[in-house]
Amino acid sequence: MTPHLLSSACRRARACLKALLCVGAFAIALANTAHAQTQVQARYEVEGWMAARTQDASLQLNRLTVKPTVKVNSDTNWRAELGLKLIVAKDDVGLGRTDGFSPASKPVLSGEDAALTVERAVLIHQTDNTEFTLGKQSVAWGSLDGLQVVDRFDPQRRVDFILSDPRPDRLSRWGARLKLHGVDSTWDLAVALDPSVSQMPTLAGAFLPQQLKSPPAPGAGMPSLLRQNTLIMTALPLIQSDRNDYIDDATFGVRYERRFQGMTANLVAISGPDTEPVSRLDISPRGPALSLDYRRRNLIGASAERPLGAHVLRVEAALIPDQPTNLASLGAPLTDTRARSLLGVGVDWNAPADVFVNAQIMLDHIDQTGGKTQRAETEAFTTLSLQRSFNNEAVRAKLDLAANLTKGDGMIRPSFSWQVNDTVSLSSGVDLFVGDRDGVLGQYRDESRGWIKLSATF
Repeated sequence: MTPHLLSSACRRARACLKALLCVGAFAIALANTAHAQTQVQARYEVEGWMAARTQDASLQLNRLTVKPTVKVNSDTNWRAELGLKLIVAKDDVGLGRTDGFSPASKPVLSGEDAALTVERAVLIHQTDNTEFTLGKQSVAWGSLDGLQVVDRFDPQRRVDFILSDPRPDRLSRWGARLKLHGVDSTWDLAVALDPSVSQMPTLAGAFLPQQLKSPPAPGAGMPSLLRQNTLIMTALPLIQSDRNDYIDDATFGVRYERRFQGMTANLVAISGPDTEPVSRLDISPRGPALSLDYRRRNLIGASAERPLGAHVLRVEAALIPDQPTNLASLGAPLTDTRARSLLGVGVDWNAPADVFVNAQIMLDHIDQTGGKTQRAETEAFTTLSLQRSFNNEAVRAKLDLAANLTKGDGMIRPSFSWQVNDTVSLSSGVDLFVGDRDGVLGQYRDESRGWIKLSATF
């Protein structure tokens, strides 16, 4: 058998195995409820999303997404859920790289312009005080909208940068989760045996970080000191480390929640591979290459939320004592671990004139002792969202802003949405990136765009 045929056979076998696992999970759930009354619910979400660049009106995004979901409920303590996602796209954003996924999480079917993935496949056992979930799932532990402080259990889908809705766009992974509910407290324990990491754009993707493009654009989202190093490195092949170690690369987390006197407080601990890579230079008989590694790190954090009249206040803090990072060397990339601390504060406000306001700010500090890293010592990010509904909630106008206060760059998104009926909604808006190319957001200013989205749910 030729290598090509062998590879093709392996892919087909892997796809069949995933399908059998999903069918097997549902078979177990149905067998358990064979003598009970069951209810099967099917739901389909269809979304068409198109965008054109404001710079030259060229097509940037042209995507169709279909999400079928099946839920099996019974009068026993078991239920099952299966959710798939089919994406068809022919555009400059692309479908993203899949070499950061584990073999268990790679698309069931994939091609140049389409991919079918399992988004959720779980068995759930629930009693009055416990909830056990086994299968492919996501774990959302943050209370801030889109700013990651303690919300660092799951990897993210970075293909659309920060333009996904909702944000962050979490990737689900295979694992288990147990919740233990008390009168005024909850223990939440999770393990992801799946070592998948955040999905990056392809090398031709519109939102690939500029420093990974060859040659990088002027500034390239990094300080001028690093541009010489970047010009050298981006000429090298890019290699991701294998994501097939389901034990050593497992992620573990625990969250304790306590509710008292109108306030909710949480303590969080996470241990697992960082979902963002550090880079190193590899020399092999085939020549040099730039390798992306995902090294293990630990996080401890806390959060609190309290309603105050028309306001809801949120605060989160986290410490990563061993954050893997690249140093700002002019030679080959050198890596180290540094203490990293994050602090985020947010407020929701039901303002006058029926305007809903959400404002947040986050400080991200990394220790520079022993040599500078490839990022600023302290970075500050902020988001602001203003929203008002009209015509009995059928029409919504919204203004979203995101800014990197350290660099002075940002993104502005005015948009509106119209709920045409119970099934169909239409939305449209503009995503404007502003600021210097040295900035995290400003590097994408050539990708500013106008967009329209049509969604239907059945």
